[in-house]
Amino acid sequence: MNSNIISFIFGVLVKIVDDINDYNIYKEFQTSFESILLLLTMYILFLDKQLHAVASSIFFLGGIIGLVFAPHIVDAQIWRWIILLSILPFFHTLWKIYKERKNINIKDWKNAVFLILPLVIFAIIFSLIEDKLVPEEISKIKLVERIFQSTMVTIFIYILPQLQMHYKLSATQYQGLSAAAWGWLGYVIASILGIVIFFQYPLLEKFYLLN
Repeated sequence: MNSNIISFIFGVLVKIVDDINDYNIYKEFQTSFESILLLLTMYILFLDKQLHAVASSIFFLGGIIGLVFAPHIVDAQIWRWIILLSILPFFHTLWKIYKERKNINIKDWKNAVFLILPLVIFAIIFSLIEDKLVPEEISKIKLVERIFQSTMVTIFIYILPQLQMHYKLSATQYQGLSAAAWGWLGYVIASILGIVIFFQYPLLEKFYLLN
């Protein structure tokens, strides 16, 4: 299956599982969705050659940063499992980079340091700031913010081929950025749909307020 599609599905699943844990709703489906998410996580980390490097880096580093700066984001057991699963693949990726460092050209190093790393740092900082400024998951402000995110990610996906040509990104770098963007897009679209459905059904609002 296409790596971008897998990433998109993964983002949607993360949002569904996140809502189940945060709002304590649809608990009868929790085990099923979390099992599917864990299986997909293991597939990405251990079997998908295109995604395992970027995924292990995002899961491990993002998880550690979450534990330090915003522990409530990763307080559910499922997120701890994903962080644990990413440890070995992450250090295996670092070991591969170390072993092949002499074969990595200067252009790839520059792209990693001056383009990819700043983008990753920006995404992490943005997520932490968003969590502080708009902590509620169900609100009109959150809906506007999620629509803004989906627009920005869509624009990034659209211009990514131009970035690849301009910066001469390697296939691995391009696929990593593309997969991360598609995963983020899946998450925010699932979030938008969830908020819209929530506002369309007043009974859900009462249920949410009671919990």
